[in-house]
Amino acid sequence: MAASKRAYISPLRKAKSDATRERLLNAAESLLSRRGYSGATLEAIAKKAGVATPTVYAIFGSKAEIAFALVQRVKGAIGLAERFLALEREPDPVRKLRLSAEITSLYSRKGWSVLEALRTLPPSEIRLRRVWQEAERSRRRGQETIINALSSAGRLRLPHDEALDILFSLSAHETYRLYVNDCGWAPERFENWLAATSERLLVL
Repeated sequence: MAASKRAYISPLRKAKSDATRERLLNAAESLLSRRGYSGATLEAIAKKAGVATPTVYAIFGSKAEIAFALVQRVKGAIGLAERFLALEREPDPVRKLRLSAEITSLYSRKGWSVLEALRTLPPSEIRLRRVWQEAERSRRRGQETIINALSSAGRLRLPHDEALDILFSLSAHETYRLYVNDCGWAPERFENWLAATSERLLVL
């Protein structure tokens, strides 16, 4: 009987824990967008989510872990791994540029709050800064596959390293921020511009 009771209660507890975790992530994302990383304290996150501060520590341990979880949530929400796989499998190198622009725009739009917070991290956040740096290195490696595909097809307009630098810069979150946030472009307009500009500069 006891075993049966535990089997019944466990899913309920997990569901409650998952719901609390989501409330905390939603609260953190909201505060990050309004206050930045430094202003989104664990106490403020707990208050907005309607839980005690020790609950935040129990679930995440630190604000850095919350930020990391938010990044992972964005990646999952947009199916980032699947999109990268489709990009890798796309045989047309020019089409690869279009898929890359789509990923850049969607990721920046959906992950706006957390990406802006990570972009402006204080020097003391060593672990998260390393996470951001590794993400950027991974982004550059992914874009190098596009440049390599253009080169193999005999369609690369510029020397390899110069082309990679250009694509890496055009596809940065900062570029999205400048055009969409500062200049007021719609995300769709930015995506089309990025794809067209990348093709014009890089493809023969």
